[in-house]
This record gives sequence, C-alpha cells and structure tokens, in this order.
Amino acid sequence: MGTYSEATPNRPGIEQTLLLTFLLFTCLGCGTPMAVKRLSAEQVKAQLSYSASLKAYFDVISRFADAQVQASDFRIDRLTKDIEQEYKSAALGQVAAARDDNARLKVLNDLASKIDENQATAAGQKQRIADLCRQTEGQTSGNVGGLPKHSVRPAETR
Repeated sequence: MGTYSEATPNRPGIEQTLLLTFLLFTCLGCGTPMAVKRLSAEQVKAQLSYSASLKAYFDVISRFADAQVQASDFRIDRLTKDIEQEYKSAALGQVAAARDDNARLKVLNDLASKIDENQATAAGQKQRIADLCRQTEGQTSGNVGGLPKHSVRPAETR
C-alpha cells in the first residue's frame, strides 16, 4: 500500500478549480447593480422615445384627418351648390311655362323646399362626419402605447 499523500487527491488543485469556477459563475451569472441600473435607465429612455414617436405619429394622423374633414366639407358644399343649381334651372323652365301666378308660386315653393331639404341633408352629412371624428379622437386621446400620461425620468447613472 502507498503512503497517505499518494492515496488522497491533490487538495489544493481541486480547491483552486472550485474557487475559479465559483468566481467565473459569479461574474457571468448575474449583473452588477450598476449594470442593472444602467439597463433600466436605457429601457426608460427607449420607452420615452417610443412614446414621443407615437405621439408625433398620431399628431400627423390627426392633422391628416382634419384635412380630410375640410376636404369632405368643401366637396359636400360644392355638390350642394351644383344640385341647387340644377333645381333652379329646372324651376326657371317650369316658371316660364306656368300659365298663372298660382302655378308659379307652387314651382317656387317646391324649389324652396327642395333647397331646404338639400341643405339639411348636407348639414346632416357634415355633422355625421364631425361626430365620427370626435369619436375617433376620443378613442386615441388616452395613453399612447400603454405608457402613462405623466412624464417618467430615467434613473440617474453614477
């Protein structure tokens, strides 16, 4: 049989290997508090940047929608005028062909009621568009991207 030192493994070599393995896992396994703090600050900056870009996007979309509402109002007004002009042209022909004042008065009353009805329809269409825009604005005026409305300051790094 051999001596005691030959039978036991080299203890200092195993201890050094275990210590080195422990230090390696400690350094690589979890981040330092400063690294975590820095990462958290970067996340907050990214969220703020994302929030700002979403707000800018929705501002552009809102301005686009406003321009479309103005264009639709203009188009409705233009079509209303064109339709009323057609009514007037037809009424002039009927007034010229009318034989007495009662017939002329009936044609003019019909013209007035058609114009009133046409303008009421146009106003109703404009109101419907405005209501839909307000409804859309109400849906998008909340939190943008799920971020809180109040400002968030990133943590200071040291």
